[in-house]
This record gives sequence, structure tokens and C-alpha cells, in this order.
Amino acid sequence: GEMYNAGQYSEALDRYKKALLFRPKDVAVHQNLGSTYLKLGRSDDGVAEYLKMFDLDPKSGIVALGTALSILVEEGQLDRAIDVGNKIRQANPDDVEVLNTLINIYMKEGDAARDMADTSTAITDEERRALRDREKKSRDQAIPLYEAMVEKDPGNANALFQLGLISFGMEDYAKAAERFERVVDLTT
Repeated sequence: GEMYNAGQYSEALDRYKKALLFRPKDVAVHQNLGSTYLKLGRSDDGVAEYLKMFDLDPKSGIVALGTALSILVEEGQLDRAIDVGNKIRQANPDDVEVLNTLINIYMKEGDAARDMADTSTAITDEERRALRDREKKSRDQAIPLYEAMVEKDPGNANALFQLGLISFGMEDYAKAAERFERVVDLTT
């Protein structure tokens, strides 16, 4: 702790690694090691320590996983962020914030695939189809998460609106209209 608090992160890292040799299942050592890696700009190593912390003790590791999730999203590591988000969701299925984060990741991933398919001129038709499939897969993965949000909070007009937009995009106009009507009922 002293070295870390003094900003001597390389030295703190060495000490935490030595402590880990003697206490490999100590959640606090993994947390300190993860935080130190982050201070040193080694986010992959920091996230890995937070995942170990969670595996050792899900109850105290849940906060660390939330930090790991934020880091992965910020760095654009969406596939890893989805894995971490799903771990959090399994441990705490009622966490609406995690549902929302996962939805945003899936939608961001789908938007990126769509934009690439729409704007890239240096790809083959097969690559363009693969990007469209990825966009659809991301959207399809977001749908049950939005539905879970609405189930937990039937008055969530934003989730209903997003489901309406997705239904409209899938050309399911009846379902889109139903969802948009519910939004209007909730907001008027």
C-alpha cells in the first residue's frame, strides 16, 4: 500500500506480485495488483486481475468487474466487454445498469458493422454480407436485454421505444406500432 499511495507503481507491482506467491487466493492482493496495473497503463493485465478477483469471490469482485467493464468499453474491446458484462449479469441478474451497458455495447457493435458495410469501398460482397450478419446478430442480442429491462420496469419508455425502433427496422410494423403506442401512453 505505501508504494502505491506514494505513486511508486512499479515498486508496488513487484511487492504485490511477491505477495501473490504466498497468497494466491487473496482477493485483496488481486485487487491491488489490478489497480496497480491500471495505474501503469496495463489495462489488459488489470482486467485479468479483476476477473481473477471475481472468480475467487464474486461478492467482493463484482465492483472490480464493473470497473473492468468500463475500461473495456472505453478501449473499444467490445467482445471482452460483453463477456465481462455477462459475468456480472449472471452474478447479479437484477442489475439494470449492466443490462443497459450490454445493450449499448451490442448496439455500438452493430452500428459499427453497419457503418463499415455502408461506407467501405474496399471490401468484397461476401465481407459486406458478413458485416450485415454481424449487425443483425448484435441487434438480436440486444432485444432480449431490452425485454428484460421492460420486464423489470414496465414504465421504461426508453427501452420500449428502442424495441419499437428495432421492430420497425425488422419490418415488424405491428409490433413496432404496439411498442410505440405503449411509449405514448407512458409519456402522456
